[in-house]
Amino acid sequence: MIVLGTIIEDYNHFFQQCQTLKLVDVCDFKHIIDGTALAKAMQVKVGPWIKGAKDVVMEWQLRNPEVHDSSAVIADVQAWLDNQAA
Repeated sequence: MIVLGTIIEDYNHFFQQCQTLKLVDVCDFKHIIDGTALAKAMQVKVGPWIKGAKDVVMEWQLRNPEVHDSSAVIADVQAWLDNQAA
């Protein structure tokens, strides 16, 4: 039973961290900008790069939960895209 107690304590600690970081509903988060709008804003064609770019968008959103302006994330996506081309 000691092992079970430790597992429960560890899970409770993990869940508290998720609550503190406001990540409890992270699986329900929507991208701040969709792929089509992102491509248009960056003046490039939609293509396979969009999947990686959307990952960058979500990572940015998680680092900047208080920002709701999609134009703020475009620089990070552009830097990522430039790095992919290099």
